[in-house]
Amino acid sequence: MANPVHQDCLGTWLNLHGYNKCEVCGRSYSENAHEHALMLGLAALSLFLFSTTFMALPISVGRVFFDSVSFIMLRFGLKHDDFCGFWIGCYFMRAVYVSVCFIADHIQKGRINLLLKSVLIWIRNGLIFSIWISVIPGLLGLLIDLMIIIPYRVPPLNESPVCFLILDWLIGLVMLHIWTFMTMFTPINWFATDAWRGKLERIRITGINRLPLMWLLRDVIGSIVSTLLTTLSIPYMLVTLMFPLFGLSRSINSAVERLMIWPALLALIAVWFTTKLTRDLVIYLHQLVFNERCLVGERVDNLTEE
Repeated sequence: MANPVHQDCLGTWLNLHGYNKCEVCGRSYSENAHEHALMLGLAALSLFLFSTTFMALPISVGRVFFDSVSFIMLRFGLKHDDFCGFWIGCYFMRAVYVSVCFIADHIQKGRINLLLKSVLIWIRNGLIFSIWISVIPGLLGLLIDLMIIIPYRVPPLNESPVCFLILDWLIGLVMLHIWTFMTMFTPINWFATDAWRGKLERIRITGINRLPLMWLLRDVIGSIVSTLLTTLSIPYMLVTLMFPLFGLSRSINSAVERLMIWPALLALIAVWFTTKLTRDLVIYLHQLVFNERCLVGERVDNLTEE
């Protein structure tokens, strides 16, 4: 039962402000003050439960996410942060809410076929996106690690090089996005061939949802993966199959691989890039001089015959 002192205080406060009777039932406020106190208590309890749930549920989702990637965090010495976990949980819950609303809306309107088509597009895009951000950056980062980072380390020469896959993946992801941005959104054509610029331009203009899946897997993703695998496998096969024929020890083979083979591959790529850049520059200068001396296809006006 509510405290009568609190009821008298509430009734006195209502009487002072001119609220003597309820406009609906005609009862005096002093008679049902305990009902108002109960309503205020329930409102405060509801607000407390809502705010607690709003804070605790996203943090719990974020902690589950951190637990699932704990092996990566331990690798880099990172710790769980409830602030980051809260925002990760909020984004995850928002994605679930949007997906549920989208599915419920299509079911209510009877557009099951469109819903199934959208789900298939999501699955297809998820497959392509997972390969694009996992396999390709991993191979690219491994290639950069073998050509640039490992040759400059100073472990004993008789030890095999150790690759940190997570670090290689991060390096490859950054380099892949830089290459994609430079190729698609800048006029610089030094970092890709005309064929690759055409592919990326088609993806940007048409949109990934309206492009054939086999074309994306074969001509875009498959082409990059095959190029990276070929670049990685040729030096490895050279060291594994040909060097043992010379009768050298394993430590010498490892040192030659680390200090000669991969830097030589980097030098070949640099020479090829420089040659391509020089060729494009010579062609551009030749066309520029030729167009100044011989105008082909230009219309000449204001000519008078003497």
